Amino acid sequence: MGGLEGLGSRLAELVKATGLSQGNFAARIDASPAFMSDIIRGVKRPGAEFLYRIREAFGVSVDWLLDGSGTMRGEQAVSIETFKFIAAQVMLARFAKIEGDPEAAKLLSGMTGVGASIDTGDLGDLLKPYLKAGEEIVLAAILYNGHIATTDSAERISGALNTAAAYYDSKRPLDVLKAAMGEQPTAPESKPAAGKSRPAQQNIGLSVKAAGRDYFEGSKKPKSK
Repeated sequence: MGGLEGLGSRLAELVKATGLSQGNFAARIDASPAFMSDIIRGVKRPGAEFLYRIREAFGVSVDWLLDGSGTMRGEQAVSIETFKFIAAQVMLARFAKIEGDPEAAKLLSGMTGVGASIDTGDLGDLLKPYLKAGEEIVLAAILYNGHIATTDSAERISGALNTAAAYYDSKRPLDVLKAAMGEQPTAPESKPAAGKSRPAQQNIGLSVKAAGRDYFEGSKKPKSK
């Protein structure tokens, strides 16, 4: 529940997340257990000093406590479109300066040099190969957005790791996946006897849905045009 009406439930959620009893939580912020109980039940509204003490003691976002804005710890989600654009620029600079890629150097010069000649409206297409090269950077941002609302730090780590593993599983060849799961390799097909036709075969692909899959379908390195 958003707004001030949900303040009590968010405070109760915070108490639970700290692992403290309601009484011990109240003691940490120099408040009485009775006053804490009244706030959680919606009988009373806290003042600025009460909220300030909670923020100082537990590093909690006051905005989140008041109206549910953002997350408990105050993290803000990343704009994936903006982040993708920045990641592509980072990879462009790397290929131009470190890898010595002449096409990257030419594009970088056209974007940053004196009298830059690249039309900003064309940047999306021009930077696309470099975005593919920096897919891990953007995947990290997508996973960050997907897990910032998780209050338990261990759950954040395991959740992001499991999603990343699933993402790369979705890109592995089918035979490699079978081997990883302990399945026996497919036996070589026998040749059909003379005069007999081979039955038609259906190629059934493996599809694993993973966070961030829609953003990337490319090689590790930009292809030259």
